[in-house]
Amino acid sequence: MTGLSRRSLLGLTALTAAGALTACGSEKKPPKVDPGPKLASPTPELTGTKLGEILTQYAKALEKADAGKNADLLAPRISGSAAEFRRATYAIISKVPEHESALQRPSDKLVVPIASTSEGFPRYALALVDDAANAGEARFFVGLQQKDARSDYTSWGWARQAAGIEMPTVPSAEAGTTQVDLEQQGLVLTPKEALAKYAAVLTDGHDKADPDDLINEDPFQQSAHAEIQGERAQMNEGVDWDEVASVREEYAVKDGEFLGLATAEGGAVVMGTITSTRRVSVNSGSISYTEENLYTKLAGTKKFEKELVRTYGTTVLMHIPAADSGAKIQPIGAYKVLLSVSGS
Repeated sequence: MTGLSRRSLLGLTALTAAGALTACGSEKKPPKVDPGPKLASPTPELTGTKLGEILTQYAKALEKADAGKNADLLAPRISGSAAEFRRATYAIISKVPEHESALQRPSDKLVVPIASTSEGFPRYALALVDDAANAGEARFFVGLQQKDARSDYTSWGWARQAAGIEMPTVPSAEAGTTQVDLEQQGLVLTPKEALAKYAAVLTDGHDKADPDDLINEDPFQQSAHAEIQGERAQMNEGVDWDEVASVREEYAVKDGEFLGLATAEGGAVVMGTITSTRRVSVNSGSISYTEENLYTKLAGTKKFEKELVRTYGTTVLMHIPAADSGAKIQPIGAYKVLLSVSGS
């Protein structure tokens, strides 16, 4: 099509807007998480039984809120970004009902618990649970945090377990494990540095953002970059690269949400929240979708002369090895949610 320098016609359905890792479907069984040997005291305050009770309350609240598309029903067990992301999803469903498929939900079926032995606060726990709709085929890591002795354990995020990625060994539920903080030393990078570098890799790719090759590739990063390249190719078909439109997604770590627990080999698993903005900038003419899709319905137009902007929130989980291990940082889970769409 020679006219694409002035106008790009996008007849294909929009790329997947929200939800799970593309590579974490039913094609592969979820990797095994190995609970390591039982350790000496101190023991975790949050036992398997108590954790199970919390997860049941959490799952019931999530199921009830999803059924009524009412984010007010998420409290007190679901808070922070998890509640914010769900509220945004409900708002999108109210405008585009078919987006309900994005409401993928962790269950209360506990596979592996990881609890803290810390006597101080905040206190962390991590639970690997089955997907509510695909038990045994897909799993989520649910992060839990207790702010103080009077507070309930709440979850501000969960990440879908990545397929095909080896999971670190964690101490047994009876033994529990120590917590790590954002500035924890003795690791390949501190958790704060690792989360920031991963956000940079998601934004700019490994070659530019990780020249020292400290972070392994993972299905989420590969899928996100493939989506962007696919959009660019659609919009610039038959013309020079980015002549009609350019696509860029920028990621940033959200402050105030962090969870870190030590693994059996001296490393750590850490969870955090990353927000991102994907911007399609029109460089020549306009971009028009020939058919309505999720993005055009939310933006209120099929024609964009300036830009198409989407915002997302993502919960990520990473394994950071010990500094002297010779191993690389490995992202092991992510869950991405579409928050808003705008354009003109």
